[in-house]
Amino acid sequence: IRKLASEATDSDEAALALWAAHYHQPDLSLELLAQAAPNLSEPSVLWQPLMSDVRRLPGFKDLVRRLGFVDYWRGHGWSDFCHPVEREDFACR
Repeated sequence: IRKLASEATDSDEAALALWAAHYHQPDLSLELLAQAAPNLSEPSVLWQPLMSDVRRLPGFKDLVRRLGFVDYWRGHGWSDFCHPVEREDFACR
């Protein structure tokens, strides 16, 4: 997966992130998502059921913060996958 990702487009990296998650490599999946998601027009891959282990990683919080989701959720309501747990913290499943 890493070899394929070295020459992949952003959308290909997102697909490879799904494969990494499928093969129980959530850290690799998150690494690929962190590179690809900011450049995707629709980062729906983040919310696929296969990505539940990825969403539980601390780095996933950083990713959704960088993408602006947390600011959006705070202003418009939280998603089905993430919810606040403290004033400045949240959890994803």
